Amino acid sequence: NPFANGIAPTIRKLESDANRQRQFIRHAATSYYLLAMFLGLGLSLLSPELVRLLGRQEGYWRAEVVVPLLAMAFVQQALGTFLEWGMVMRNKSYHISAVLIASCCANIALSLVLVPLWGIAGAAAAMTASYVIWNILKMYYSARMYDLHFELGRLAHITAVGVGLFALCLPVWSRDPSVAIIALKLAVIAAFPLVCYATRLFRRTEVEFARNFVRLIRTSGLQRALREVFAPPQPEEAQR
Repeated sequence: NPFANGIAPTIRKLESDANRQRQFIRHAATSYYLLAMFLGLGLSLLSPELVRLLGRQEGYWRAEVVVPLLAMAFVQQALGTFLEWGMVMRNKSYHISAVLIASCCANIALSLVLVPLWGIAGAAAAMTASYVIWNILKMYYSARMYDLHFELGRLAHITAVGVGLFALCLPVWSRDPSVAIIALKLAVIAAFPLVCYATRLFRRTEVEFARNFVRLIRTSGLQRALREVFAPPQPEEAQR
C-alpha cells in the first residue's frame, strides 16, 4: 500500500540501529492499524447505504452482508504489510512465500466448509480468517528471525473497539436508510477515536504528539507537519 511503501525508505535508513528500527516499525504498524480500523468501521457501518446508492436494483443489495467482512479482511491485509518486515530484513523470501501459500490453503479449506453454509458471506468470512492466519504467521516469524515484536495488546484493543462499535449498531445497521439512522452511524464512526482515548489506548506521549501535530499544521502547514511525522524516531530512552 502507498503508506507502507512511503515509509520503507525510513525503515531502511534505520538499519544501522536495529532497536530504533524495530521501535519505528512497531509504532507504525499500530498507528496504521488504528487508521485502517477507523476507515473499515466507517465503510462497514455505511455499507447498506453505499450498496443501495451504487446498485439501484434490489438484487444487488444482498452484497451489504459481505462488506463488513471484506473491510475487516483488508484491514488485516494492511496490517500484514508491516508484520512481514522481520522476514524482509533477514531476506527470507522463502518464508514469506511459505506464509502466503499457507494462508491461501487455509482460505481454500475454509471456503469449502463455509461457502455451502453461508454462500457469499462464507467466502468473505473465509477470506478474513485467512488474513488473520497470514498475520499470525508473519508475527511469529518476524519475532523469531529478527526479534521484531508488535504491540499485540494495543492491536487487540483497537480491534475490540472497532468490532464493538459495529456490533452496537447491528440492530439498525441494515434497515432502510433514513436521516436518523445515517446520523447515528456517523456519530458512532466519529466516536471511534474518542472511545479509544477514553479506554486509554493512547500513551501520554502520543496525546502530546497529536496536539503538537495539530499545532504544527496550524502554524507551519500540512507539508511540514507530515515531514515531522515521517522523520526517523528518537530512541525510546530519549522519549522517557
